[in-house]
Amino acid sequence: MAEEKTEVTDEQPVLFDNESKKKKIWKKIRGSFFWQTMKLALFLVLLASIGAGYAVIEKKSDPAAAANQYLSGYVSGRADLIYDVINYGDSNLMTAETLQSVLQEDENFGRVTATELGDYEKTDGGIVYQVPYEDPETGEEKHLEIRLVNENTSFFNPIKKWKVDFSERIVHTVKILVPEGCTLYVDGHEGISTKKETVGETNAVAYYANAIYKGMHHLTIGSPYTEQVTEDVEITRNDTVLEYQDEKIVPRQDAVTALQEFHNETLSQMYKTASEFRAVKEVTPLFPAALEEKVSKAYQDMRNQLYGEVVNVREDYEVEKLTLDDLKIDSQTMEEADLAKVQFSAVMSYRTARKTTFYDGYSPSYEGAYKVQVLYQIRIKQDGSYEITDIEFAMKKAE
Repeated sequence: MAEEKTEVTDEQPVLFDNESKKKKIWKKIRGSFFWQTMKLALFLVLLASIGAGYAVIEKKSDPAAAANQYLSGYVSGRADLIYDVINYGDSNLMTAETLQSVLQEDENFGRVTATELGDYEKTDGGIVYQVPYEDPETGEEKHLEIRLVNENTSFFNPIKKWKVDFSERIVHTVKILVPEGCTLYVDGHEGISTKKETVGETNAVAYYANAIYKGMHHLTIGSPYTEQVTEDVEITRNDTVLEYQDEKIVPRQDAVTALQEFHNETLSQMYKTASEFRAVKEVTPLFPAALEEKVSKAYQDMRNQLYGEVVNVREDYEVEKLTLDDLKIDSQTMEEADLAKVQFSAVMSYRTARKTTFYDGYSPSYEGAYKVQVLYQIRIKQDGSYEITDIEFAMKKAE
């Protein structure tokens, strides 16, 4: 049986045309009522979006919105409303809470009766509203000036950003100097820029406020080693410099009180021991070993004060009277972050007389007074205790 042969040709079998079918379906959809309705709806949504966006731009670009909010806050005495629409710059000291206290100094803030904004006038720097109001005291008609500036001057941003110009109520570049180691709080806020500076012979921390409201501000200065200083200061001018070095910053008073008790007891003991002309080794242990030389010298001076010209025959004499009066603190200053100098003074009065075992009709005596000053240098610890690091004695006859 003969084998059948299959003839091979270049023609390919015709396949089902999927793409043509999709095109036909798509043509039917585009021509349908549903598609036409969808296109119309999308077009209307687009128009609505453009309209809404334009409305937002128009509203945000309307200076009356900012001016009215400012006026509302001024009439009602609400600084938070004013704070949202003023140009206050980049400073964390410019808070709504601080603004409230600053505006309280304005005699008409929160006391003006309701009034209308009216029209504005264009100026070179922006626009100005002159809002009429009645003076609450005199009834006289006055005007509240609300000046606005556009903070958004970018060509690519069509939205004008109107802010009430508050520049006349803001002070720039305020520097406040405090001792190194101390922290400054302005109206309860710490975070303003700082750097170290040398003031006289001591280091200081210079706090810089780029911007701050013009008016009264509450300053608090302190450290673990000092007393806290609080003060209300009026700041009204640019480039103001306030310095808190010297007498305004004092050591922790618990440390000073403890030092004063030590000083009074020790000074009394030194003079009592000197009045008996006992050895120096009985007083030097009262102080740190590093101060032995200075303490020894002071003690020898005390013995010489009490016995004076009869020191060579002191066995025949005794101190009959010895008092320490007017014990007080002369000065107290901070030298470094935890290093303080405290000076005490007292008046020592005495009378030294010859010993008598029988009545001889005459007993010579010597009396006088010395002003004694003792300057302590102490290292204060965070728990309020202290360590004496240096000492200086000064003694001269009292006038």
